[in-house]
Amino acid sequence: MVNQEERVRIKILEIFPSKGFTLLELLIVISIIAVSASSFFIFSNTVNANDNIREKIHYYRELSLHTGNVYSFTNDGIYLAIDNGFVKLEDFDALEVLSVNTKDEQTKSINEEPFLSIYSGMEVNIKSLKLLDGTTINF
Repeated sequence: MVNQEERVRIKILEIFPSKGFTLLELLIVISIIAVSASSFFIFSNTVNANDNIREKIHYYRELSLHTGNVYSFTNDGIYLAIDNGFVKLEDFDALEVLSVNTKDEQTKSINEEPFLSIYSGMEVNIKSLKLLDGTTINF
């Protein structure tokens, strides 16, 4: 037989349910906030056509970090790699770029297509870019 104290405890639990959040509910809310914040960053941060090459590279490195896509720079445009093919995202004039230094210390011309590829995680396939004004962009 259940004593009086047990009945009171059960009755209290029935009247006042737990008011805390479970760990699962907190994780779901945090993940929704993270996804909405990253999508807000992607859609609000656009590149203008007259931005310099440093800003474009920085923008597409950040974008690849958030989306996991691969972006390639060629002489005539910036492309998105999709299903073993490329989709042109925007026109790009590579007149500022003089040469590319690969990771194995070779210098090659920008005529080789594509001269810069940005992978997810902000990784790039080259070591540095040499611009016409003499500056070097190191990665």
